[in-house]
Amino acid sequence: MSGEEDSGMYYSDDDCGYDAYYNYNMEDCDIDEHDVKDDPEYFSYDTLRVEEVERLLNESVEALSNKLCITPSLAKVVLHTHEWAVLPSAVAYKNNDWIQNLLNP
Repeated sequence: MSGEEDSGMYYSDDDCGYDAYYNYNMEDCDIDEHDVKDDPEYFSYDTLRVEEVERLLNESVEALSNKLCITPSLAKVVLHTHEWAVLPSAVAYKNNDWIQNLLNP
């Protein structure tokens, strides 16, 4: 006899009910399935491809750059400090608030 059998620590999968615990049939489950759209925190979304993200960011840079007559590199810095929101970035730039945001992270 091995040490495992002597100590009573040896169990087979059948003895423990392993199959009944981990491999249950979903049809027998008492959990009601519900529509995820009924969840108040549900929202639909679309994922963007890399090209779409680049185009979106470049359009934001171009819009801010044209609106404020600044270089695209400065527009990127201002947008980055304001989480890529064009309108708040433009307002902050006009009020010189973007400099304070750069100095106080």
